[in-house]
Amino acid sequence: MTFNLSNKETVIENGIKVYKHHRCDCPCKQRIPWKEYHETQNYIPKFIIKHDKIEDLNFFERQQAVINAKITTENGIKVYKYHFCKCKCKTRIPYPTNKGTLKDHIYNGIPKYIQWHSPPPPNKYVSKKTRKRMCINHADVSGSNNPNWNGGTSYIPYCIKFNKELKEQVRTRDNYTCQRCEITQEEHGKKLSIHHIHFDKENCYPDLIALCRSCNSIVNSRKNGSEKRFMKNLKQRGLLNWKPRNNI
Repeated sequence: MTFNLSNKETVIENGIKVYKHHRCDCPCKQRIPWKEYHETQNYIPKFIIKHDKIEDLNFFERQQAVINAKITTENGIKVYKYHFCKCKCKTRIPYPTNKGTLKDHIYNGIPKYIQWHSPPPPNKYVSKKTRKRMCINHADVSGSNNPNWNGGTSYIPYCIKFNKELKEQVRTRDNYTCQRCEITQEEHGKKLSIHHIHFDKENCYPDLIALCRSCNSIVNSRKNGSEKRFMKNLKQRGLLNWKPRNNI
């Protein structure tokens, strides 16, 4: 399909000669670039070259074509022509150079704010009335009503000997390695937890073993079978009679 050449006024846009009143019929809506053969053939095309098959492109390519029509160069930086930050700065939204950020712009739309310019989210205050309604509408699973209730053992205090120095000696004894998944403390990125094998807070040694945090939570929730495994571990390593240094 062609346009009539009766109105073929041209302008210079970004250093390129384009038709002032003729835009691509695909979603990009860019101005049609002027070509000499248009005058020899006496017609102006309806699409920019390769844009006539825009309907065959996937969603990502079509949306990218739309966004490309909205960018310009300002002080050597690509920015959106008609999109300004909604904060007080009112500067143009920069066009992303990172591919991941560009995908976000294409799928989620051009953002309203420049990065870090968006206001903080409002504080959500829950009134006392709302809290009462929430309590009424939800079953009480606290305390003894919880299926994981273990008689309140979490409130029982540890023995005096179970201190930082003892924990560090157990980690050293176990070579700073989780005795369940064998991850090291360096790989874990956090200090290893010290687990009571028989879940007795008053029995400190040799009833202690080093575990990573995830293994410790798994063992505490599934108690059956872990005691035998860890005691066998200590027996094989000859640590059944282990005691800390300095008689902690």
